[in-house]
Amino acid sequence: MAVRLYAKDPKDVDETISKIMKSVSCEINTLNLSGAVKQDFVKRINDVDHKLHAVKYHLNNYEQAESDKIKEFSKNYMPPAGAQMIIEEPRLIYEVEAFLFQTKSCLDVLLAVLKPAFGFSYRSFGDKGDDVIKQLKNNCPAPLAICAEKIIKLIEDAQDAWVVELIKLRDKVTHYSRLQGFDCFMEDPYIGGGAANIHYPTMPNERRISDYCQDVWKRLLSFCEDFLKFTLEAARISR
Repeated sequence: MAVRLYAKDPKDVDETISKIMKSVSCEINTLNLSGAVKQDFVKRINDVDHKLHAVKYHLNNYEQAESDKIKEFSKNYMPPAGAQMIIEEPRLIYEVEAFLFQTKSCLDVLLAVLKPAFGFSYRSFGDKGDDVIKQLKNNCPAPLAICAEKIIKLIEDAQDAWVVELIKLRDKVTHYSRLQGFDCFMEDPYIGGGAANIHYPTMPNERRISDYCQDVWKRLLSFCEDFLKFTLEAARISR
């Protein structure tokens, strides 16, 4: 039987993600854990890697879809006369929805790395992160309290900065099947004398979608990197 190898196409690999994951995997190899626990740890890290690439995939798809639409507007475009118009663009809408879903899913998957280090796991970033905070406060082994405090602070800071808002937006998609207040390209009425204004797609919080998603992406990467670092610190401590 021929050997079967699994690998990503180089064009589909994000260098920043790979750098983070390679560093974490190397650290795991130095831990004083059994082979089975290390193997389980690596599997959980690989799941995080998969989810981060999924988030980046939908971000790239959105940016390409937006770019394609901008090119359409620049070629022999005739604006609507006398009325403001917003035409739904499925590629834009569904890629943003997928981005929100995958980002929340990444946070859920990230929590699974707590088990090899702390001896427990939480399968969901429930109550916008408050559930895992309670778990860390109430069930953390005493020697790991300092590491738990670092993770709690990390989550609380992220909640204030971006997590609570993101999960609220994701929940709107889950429960209402659309983002209320989400606008695709909005075209102002043409009143003559020049080109009509066309506004970029915006989120319900009125930020341009590409800016919002890029900001969340950067914050998510930083959050995952710090979360994994603090988890590895915990795994190094004897209990």
